[in-house]
Amino acid sequence: MIALTKEGKVYTWGINYQGQLGHGDNTSRDIPTKVVSLEGLIVIKVSCGTVHTAVVTDKGEIFTWCV
Repeated sequence: MIALTKEGKVYTWGINYQGQLGHGDNTSRDIPTKVVSLEGLIVIKVSCGTVHTAVVTDKGEIFTWCV
């Protein structure tokens, strides 16, 4: 799961068996956890699937991570 706040922060949670949540580990999370690697960026769009996540910033940058 992925959530985007009004302030442009990204939170992910769920099964993380291959690091698809973007937290730099394989720990699954039951509660929304901020993706700190995106700190300092303003995210305006998010998308995720079983094994991928993608975000777009207000400057048009695209960041993706997948397994």
